[in-house]
Amino acid sequence: MKTQKTTTLVVALIALALVAAACGGSGSSPTATAKAFYDAVKAKDPAGIKGAMSKGSLEMMEKFAKAQNKTLDEALKEPSSSGPSASFEAKDEKITGDTATVMVKDEKGSWETIPFVKEDGNWKIALDKAMGGAAAGAGK
Repeated sequence: MKTQKTTTLVVALIALALVAAACGGSGSSPTATAKAFYDAVKAKDPAGIKGAMSKGSLEMMEKFAKAQNKTLDEALKEPSSSGPSASFEAKDEKITGDTATVMVKDEKGSWETIPFVKEDGNWKIALDKAMGGAAAGAGK
């Protein structure tokens, strides 16, 4: 049961990451980070994927991968149930200090809010912020 919950949460995180990726180079803005992430996901490039994720997100993903007896790189290379969108839309990028959000349209046409944090001068996707308490409990 616990493994099923963890697997479901990992799939949800990867799907969320793919949605986050759908908005639009590399750290100069939340949208640029999302575009770099999207490109890395399509190329199945774990280094590129990890480069766009916040430290907290990486720690969280490491726990999920470990729970499945996989390395983070192995988990990041696996396809999710919903692949990256072929075309995408983004709107309402909002930056407040060292945090930001961007609304992106997922493959089903729904708008999702993706959180970002600024780390070492670069915008990073903050999946740990998106998952909140659910992520904290999943690794236990």
